Parts: sequence; structure tokens; C-alpha cells
Amino acid sequence: MPLSMHQASAPVFTQALKGLSTVLRKAAAQAEAKGYDPVALLQARLYPDMFPLARQVQICTDFAKGSIARLAGEEPPAWADDETSFDDLIARVEKTAAFVAAYGADRIDGSEEREITLVRRGQSTVVKGQPCESARAIGPCIPN
Repeated sequence: MPLSMHQASAPVFTQALKGLSTVLRKAAAQAEAKGYDPVALLQARLYPDMFPLARQVQICTDFAKGSIARLAGEEPPAWADDETSFDDLIARVEKTAAFVAAYGADRIDGSEEREITLVRRGQSTVVKGQPCESARAIGPCIPN
């Protein structure tokens, strides 16, 4: 039996979000146990040109809710990026997981050929719900 679009998306996001929530809880507990400044950790970057941890979490949740909504043919909701604590970020991750869980297979399946327009930095790109057969990368095919 082929993998449905819902099976290929929602459970993957759910598992990733659960893992992210666990990591954030462990980081918060470690910061408290060691007396680290949680705000400093949330603003930390692994490399100078990377976004800080808080922004990375926001991007991760935006990707999950955006992907699910767009596969369903809907526009994803815009959420303020105003989280300033581990608790705020954990709440955002849990809110995203609930959002993903609200999309049943009936809303996602059949979206293989759906054209999805993504706008990044003012540039529009149209992708399909399922990657091209010839694509070697994970994700939608981007036309030349």
C-alpha cells in the first residue's frame, strides 16, 4: 500500500515537534540546575551567521504548520514571534503539534499534485505537494 500524503507529513511533524519539546524541556531544566541565564541560551547561536535558538524554534514550528495547511489547500495562520522564555517556546511547539493533529487524512490526502506557491524574500516559487519522481532530494521539486 502506498504511503498517503497525510502519512508522509503529519506523523513526521508530530514526532519532530515532540522531540523538540523534549529538548527544550531538558535545556530549561539544565539551565535552572546549573544557574545559567535562560535568556542567554535562547539567544545563543551555534555559529555567528545562524539565527538564535528562539528563532530556530519559531522557524521549525512555522514550517510544520505551513506545510500541513498548504497541503490542505489553506493559508497557514500567522503567529507572532514573541516568545521570550523556554515556557513560551514549549507552548508554541505544543500549539503547533495540536494544529498539525487537527488536520486529518481527509484534508491532506490527494494533495500530491496540488500547486503550492511559496514566497520567500519577495520571490515566488511554485511547488507540488509530492516531489517529482526524478527528484533525488527530500521535498517538493522546484521547476527550473
